[in-house]
Amino acid sequence: MTTTWNWNTIAGGVLRGLIAGPLAGAGLVLGFYPALTRAQSGRSGPKSKGAAVKRLNHCDLVVPKVAESRAFFEKYFGFRCIVDRGDKLAVLTDDAGFALTLSSPETGAEIDQFQRTGTPSLEAPKAGVPDIKRPVEYSAGFHIGFMQDSREGVDEIFKQLMSGGVAVEPPKEYHGAWTFFVRAPGGLFVEVFYQPRRGGGR
Repeated sequence: MTTTWNWNTIAGGVLRGLIAGPLAGAGLVLGFYPALTRAQSGRSGPKSKGAAVKRLNHCDLVVPKVAESRAFFEKYFGFRCIVDRGDKLAVLTDDAGFALTLSSPETGAEIDQFQRTGTPSLEAPKAGVPDIKRPVEYSAGFHIGFMQDSREGVDEIFKQLMSGGVAVEPPKEYHGAWTFFVRAPGGLFVEVFYQPRRGGGR
């Protein structure tokens, strides 16, 4: 394995525009945290004419209540928190080095403005910047998924959710997968599934 120190990888790249603000610690941790920027041999995606495609290594979700969403993913999906900025932001990671960043609407708007303008300041919002006063809404069909190694793995997470009092429908066959969906805090849909064609299992 080769460790790559690349400021443009992981959520540090998303947050680098906030380095001068209160989220500086998060950006530094993400930019220089080797477990999250490790290139795994044999894990590259399909080759193209351009640069080699690497595996997806982070996702940033805007959520209404960061602490509530953080607790959900820690309890039921085994994530651990490496950056905690209270109501503003939390960065979680799993054993594979994937990072799940949970941002408040205010932080999400700062990131959006930085992407559009090169400055994170919201003092003079530009056209098209999300209204942080509106409820967080995900488009129809949007979800994130956690693939399991077996049907039993799917069933186990379902049981844990049920015993934790989370409303969830039982797993079922869907498009060749053994799967179920659960609504995480804030309205985000999460899929838990096992699919032999992708999982290489039974």
